[in-house]
Amino acid sequence: MRAPAKIVVWFENSAHNAPFEEPDLFVATVPRVARQLGVAVGPPQ
Repeated sequence: MRAPAKIVVWFENSAHNAPFEEPDLFVATVPRVARQLGVAVGPPQ
């Protein structure tokens, strides 16, 4: 897998499983980061 662009996201109140430990922040962060990286966000067309 190639990953020419990367972004580190720190979830302050998570140990190992951010989607379960900080679900609201995780759900808000993933699309934002995807847009920053130029990745399509949303359901397939």
